[in-house]
Amino acid sequence: MPVKKTDSKKVKLTTKSAKKKISKIDSKHKKLENKIVKLNETIQNITDDTKKLKEKNIRLLAEFDNYKRRTAKEKTRIMKYASEGFAKSLLTVMDDFQRMVKSISETSKVSTLKDGISMVKSKFDKVLIENGIIAFESINKPFDTDYHEALMNKESDEVDEGIVLEEFEKGFKYHDRIIRHAKVIVSKAKSK
Repeated sequence: MPVKKTDSKKVKLTTKSAKKKISKIDSKHKKLENKIVKLNETIQNITDDTKKLKEKNIRLLAEFDNYKRRTAKEKTRIMKYASEGFAKSLLTVMDDFQRMVKSISETSKVSTLKDGISMVKSKFDKVLIENGIIAFESINKPFDTDYHEALMNKESDEVDEGIVLEEFEKGFKYHDRIIRHAKVIVSKAKSK
């Protein structure tokens, strides 16, 4: 078989273009390798950041659990001892009652006993008011189920129907809440 003669210029051009193409491919390959290295670094940074955030989240959850436990204990303690001041102030009234009982056997004057009882009652009323427990007036006021509990009705031509005539037990508020309704007798119209 005869050997073809090739043009040396063509071979040189083909070799040059191949070298250029290889050079371009090498350049693209290096750029891609650099991109891969950068992406791997980014992945590693994101992984590290994720680990740090997970650890921080775990610490925060533990701190929050501790906070909930502490506040629950504190709330229980506060509720348990919330009335301590009130209890202490009642003890002073009890001391006055004990002194009064002791003095009953020592004195025979009714007026002295009456004055002592009035003083103790005044002190007791003051203790209640200081602690937000306030009696409210009911007599000659319109009957209101939010404040009163009617025990019975009584005919009256002196006042309109539905007016509180008498009070068996005084009603009390604790701040703005009714803690005991007044037990009352309410007027009704006379039957014909």
